[in-house]
Amino acid sequence: MGLIPQDKILLIKESFDIVDLISEYVRLKKTGQNFKGLCPFHTEKTPSFVVSPVKQIYHCFGCGEGGNVFHFISKMENINFFEAVKLLAEKKGIVIETGDAAKKDEYEELFKVNEFAVKYYRQKLKESKTAQDYLSKRNLTPETLEKFSIGFVPDEWDGLLNYAKRNNISTELLEKAGLIIKRDKKDGHYDRFRNRIIFPIVSSFGRFVAFGARVLDNTLPKYINSPETPVYIKGKNLYGWNHAKINIPEDLGVVIVEGYLDCITCHQYGIINTVATLGTSLTKDQALLLKRYTDKVVIAYDLDAAGINASLRGIAVLVEAGLDVKVVVFTGSKDPDEYLNKEGKEAFLEKIKSAKSIVDFWLDIVKPENLADLKGKLKLFSQMLPVVAAVADDVKREEYRKTIAARMGLPERLIREQIESHYEKLYNITVDKKKEINKATNAKVKNAKDLRTERMEKQLLILSLSDVEAAKRVKASVFASDFDDEAVKKILELIFVHCEKEGGFDYSAMAEELEGEARKLFTELNLDKVEYSEESRLKAENDLIRAVKNNRLEKRLKEIDAEIKKGNVDKELNNEYMSIQRYLKGAKAGKQQGEK
Repeated sequence: MGLIPQDKILLIKESFDIVDLISEYVRLKKTGQNFKGLCPFHTEKTPSFVVSPVKQIYHCFGCGEGGNVFHFISKMENINFFEAVKLLAEKKGIVIETGDAAKKDEYEELFKVNEFAVKYYRQKLKESKTAQDYLSKRNLTPETLEKFSIGFVPDEWDGLLNYAKRNNISTELLEKAGLIIKRDKKDGHYDRFRNRIIFPIVSSFGRFVAFGARVLDNTLPKYINSPETPVYIKGKNLYGWNHAKINIPEDLGVVIVEGYLDCITCHQYGIINTVATLGTSLTKDQALLLKRYTDKVVIAYDLDAAGINASLRGIAVLVEAGLDVKVVVFTGSKDPDEYLNKEGKEAFLEKIKSAKSIVDFWLDIVKPENLADLKGKLKLFSQMLPVVAAVADDVKREEYRKTIAARMGLPERLIREQIESHYEKLYNITVDKKKEINKATNAKVKNAKDLRTERMEKQLLILSLSDVEAAKRVKASVFASDFDDEAVKKILELIFVHCEKEGGFDYSAMAEELEGEARKLFTELNLDKVEYSEESRLKAENDLIRAVKNNRLEKRLKEIDAEIKKGNVDKELNNEYMSIQRYLKGAKAGKQQGEK
């Protein structure tokens, strides 16, 4: 982080309102002074994700995640803190000069050369009636072409290459971006894409990272895609995701299609929650990306042999990521693009809503002939078993078990035993249960005094964070070392530093200085609902300070007692012991207050 000046980080942070930023990812509803929504970082049915426009921080009371705008973007986009700062700077057009100003940023250069290529391809589309006619026959509107920045590249070996040279763009950069290819047998390069419709691929944060290219006829290969580059990894991106991620209906989830045109046509018909894979099978990274935004996924692939196999592979990956998966079966059309153009949006949405469960898809579409005899049934069941057993939701897994037993005519007991046995092995459920038992046992062992101390420490931090003057009074009365919990110590030390600064607490800046459990606790305490009147707040403050001091003395009493038992007794130690005992006795009676 030292590469970016602190004042620049502050400028970037102050350019954003945390509510507006998070609203691009999460549906927030105003509740009192704060906003609340479903947490994007874990699955929940009741909103526990709270955002404070006043303090410019967020906290989830379900999973504990919390922080400021940089922490949120870092977590959502799976990037580090430095990259999150840069990304938000780009959104606001803020230029960041790093410690080495002479060295150009490789990522930024690649983003810019891709943007240059997009403009070139867009211009070539305007100049080609053939390409325009092709796209018109595919029923794509000018608005859709603009939305997806669709272009065209003519049948030239060096059109982009020469245009780039005239604009002082190096061949090394073009090659690194995957836009040109080095010749094998002689010097020079040539354009990767020729005589094709161009589909720019956009990252989740809106930068051009790669390209897909399709022929205008039936020439093979039909599609050519960019190779992987420093800014583009196929298995971590989804086509259309930059539009889809903020338009995901809770009841439908995300629709996954195979081709660029399938995805584009869905968006044109208003089904914006659609994404396409990028010439590869669905990957674990893509599934986890989807899981961060939704619990539901509908696969809408072609129903030829390749499409069915791709659906089965996708089902396995998506289920393993914890998603509820369904599959659309189109009749009379080969793919979503054709179906939408023939039947329309409402018919398509009905197909999505009535999509088959993974079990019904397997039984109806994959190999229904296997249901003819017992051997075939058992073979098919063995193929389904790893996927069905991977379903983490107990209710959904039970529903699938009943469907399999009923439709395949197999004993329910056999199906249940096989699925649950596989499930236990897959998730190491025996170990997990032991951990839960140990956790529950430890919770019971934790005595009431420990729980009171924990509550007391949290309340004192809440009071200190609510008012700078209160924090100064606490600072004058207790030490951070009075507390055992490391997270509490770190927060208290932070409070003691910031309460002396002008302008009051900057909660967002304070969150930046904390990591891990300390930051989670910090955001939790700031957004916890605890309200005091002025009189009750002062009383609570005094009571808590006194309790902390008493705890400190009780710990010292135990230390002295241990020394006495070892025989390490002297007059000074004995006097301290007696003094502490007298003080605690008086404090208990409410007759005496200690001084620091």
